[in-house]
Amino acid sequence: MPTPATRFPAALSLLLGCLVAVTAFGGPDDWKPEASWGPYRERGTGKLIKKAELAEKKGKYKKALGLYRKIHKESVNLKNKGKALVKQGDCLEQLEEPWKAFEKYREAVDEYRSHIAFNKVLEAEFALSHRFGHKKQRDRFLFITFSTEDKAVDILDHIVTVGPYSKIAPKAMHRVGMIRIDQEDYESAIMRFRRLLKQYPRHAIAADGRLDLARTLLLEAEVGDGDGTLVREARSSLDRFIESYPGHARFDEAKALVLNAKSMESARLLDLAQFYLREAHYRPAAAKQYLSDIVMHYPGSDTAGMARIILNSLEHHQAGPEKN
Repeated sequence: MPTPATRFPAALSLLLGCLVAVTAFGGPDDWKPEASWGPYRERGTGKLIKKAELAEKKGKYKKALGLYRKIHKESVNLKNKGKALVKQGDCLEQLEEPWKAFEKYREAVDEYRSHIAFNKVLEAEFALSHRFGHKKQRDRFLFITFSTEDKAVDILDHIVTVGPYSKIAPKAMHRVGMIRIDQEDYESAIMRFRRLLKQYPRHAIAADGRLDLARTLLLEAEVGDGDGTLVREARSSLDRFIESYPGHARFDEAKALVLNAKSMESARLLDLAQFYLREAHYRPAAAKQYLSDIVMHYPGSDTAGMARIILNSLEHHQAGPEKN
């Protein structure tokens, strides 16, 4: 019969074994045991994990990739299956296969969200999005040309969709807007920046989002802004930026955009005035109102000088009653 003296070393040995196990698998992002603690590291999935990590550490990413695929297939532990997918993504990224890496990250997030380091994987996806620059690529099967930045947008949209409350989501949404500006898809960019300000008004990136919204509205207004709605929204956004972020690094840019917006507003009023001075639409009273608005609200602009000249001409040369 075991005496207390003989039972104590056995108990101590068991305790030490448990401590070793906790050390090996204690972190939330660590590999987990498949069944029992004792033989785990010496056989089955545990042995594959050891080989895969060693290969990855030595820079043998192709070999590690194959081993992580086998781990994902053979493991019965959901944490291990999820991590094996993430590690496949890491290896593919090292092998210069960013889109395939994203597909593995996406699978890990979509299938094992609660079993992986969720926020770290989203940050890895965000980093991958920068691998797709502003260049064209031709599909060898469909014979069509597309911008690789569209793939970046797909990655960023995935981040916002699956992790709208993650720390990286506001930055992902803002970057989509910036990509759309580069692609001259101003309408889509405006939609993204508006959504950014609505969903994340207190995030640090909101300041840039507000300024970039104003900039994009002015770019879209150059294409067409018949009633001045876009420029007015841009002015409102710029005024809020200047009031809220006086020490921002882009403050001078905001002031320059205000001048640009004023120039566009005055130019639109001059166009309207000239429209009502045409013979087919002749309404001098309406023209005078628009010209007077320019002189009153934009006195230092080049347009104001033109407005004064036209007003003086109307006062000295107008003949007959005004048409309304």
